[in-house]
Amino acid sequence: MHEGPARAPAPLVENAVALYAVDLVGHAVSFATVLFLARVLRPDGFGLLALAQSSALWLSILLEYGFNLSATREVASHRDDPARLAETAASVLGAKGLLVLCVAGLAAIAAATMPAFRRHPDYLGWALLQTLALGFSPFWYFQGTERMARPAAIDVAARAVAAVAMFVAVRAPEDGWKVLALQAAAALASTGIPLLWLYREVPWRRPRLAQARSALQSGWGMFVFRGAHSLYTTMNVVILGLFVPTRSVGYYGGAERIIRAALNMLAPLSQTLYPRISHLATRDPREAGGLARVGLRLIGGLGLLLGAAIALGAPLGVRIILGPGYDASVPVLRGLALLVPLSAASSVLAMQWLFPLGLERTVTAVILAGGMLNVGLAVLLAPRFAQLGMVWAVVAAESFILLALVWCVRRRLAPRSHP
Repeated sequence: MHEGPARAPAPLVENAVALYAVDLVGHAVSFATVLFLARVLRPDGFGLLALAQSSALWLSILLEYGFNLSATREVASHRDDPARLAETAASVLGAKGLLVLCVAGLAAIAAATMPAFRRHPDYLGWALLQTLALGFSPFWYFQGTERMARPAAIDVAARAVAAVAMFVAVRAPEDGWKVLALQAAAALASTGIPLLWLYREVPWRRPRLAQARSALQSGWGMFVFRGAHSLYTTMNVVILGLFVPTRSVGYYGGAERIIRAALNMLAPLSQTLYPRISHLATRDPREAGGLARVGLRLIGGLGLLLGAAIALGAPLGVRIILGPGYDASVPVLRGLALLVPLSAASSVLAMQWLFPLGLERTVTAVILAGGMLNVGLAVLLAPRFAQLGMVWAVVAAESFILLALVWCVRRRLAPRSHP
């Protein structure tokens, strides 16, 4: 049974406040666990854990297939039509079922080619379970209906319970697999409960093969965007693990965790604005343009302040968050601090300006070029300069992407009356 069409979206400010409230709790949990795990696992164990977690996240991006963008837009455009929502849900879940085969194949390749996973296959197994849980999350539905607070709260609660269990279970550097097992359990809870909520509101439809193929075809542009984006974000730890010992992976991964936490602080505001601008783009272009400009100033300004604070406080931040033995992470953190303002500005230009107008191909081409630049530079620099080589590669790629997106916005949108 279902309860009928989705309820009315919450006010924009209410969505933002609710997301930031649960996000703040989530950051506190993440901060506490990194602080604990970096010390207990030490650089080698922490590097192995970071490699497995990054592999899980990268594979989950394949399974998510960009539906958090494409399906969100579909739901936002038809949120008052329960039949259309049911078809969207069936097509998305059917498509994810097909993608599981690709994920399994890539996991098998990783098991055969990566030395760390050949020595520790259990880490890859738990990472794969976490991949499946993360990939099937229905967050796209709640984002499209502008009711993200409840699923976000469930996610934070599940991660908090897992974090408490980590403090009890993890006692030695070889206990990193327990972290992965607990995180996989948390991901299963934070995906399963929202799925039950979704089907209380939307009629169940059995996924059909043709429907799943159609969803894969329609979401291809967003998937290429997300996959290309991962080439210079989540994939970096995996690439580094191909060339350097897990200790160097730990130095880079520890600093990257701090940077990703800073970027995640900006994510709720962007997630709040995206469905509203998508909804307004065809109904009131002038209002959509004004909201996009506000987002650029606000998110870009916050990114600049955060990046500067991280660069100035890098030695203290590494000492407090990662602990002794991570001195090599200080220059890594200073270099990666540049990503905060660069990534904040580029994500606003893409999600709040170009995506609502259907210009996914333009953004995807830019992101793909930047991702290829990152991989190419990483292959050249990481074997020689280890973690610092990866820093130079990703900063160069993000700088290229921002400049290219600015050029695209000016060329394509300046003559128009809306973004």
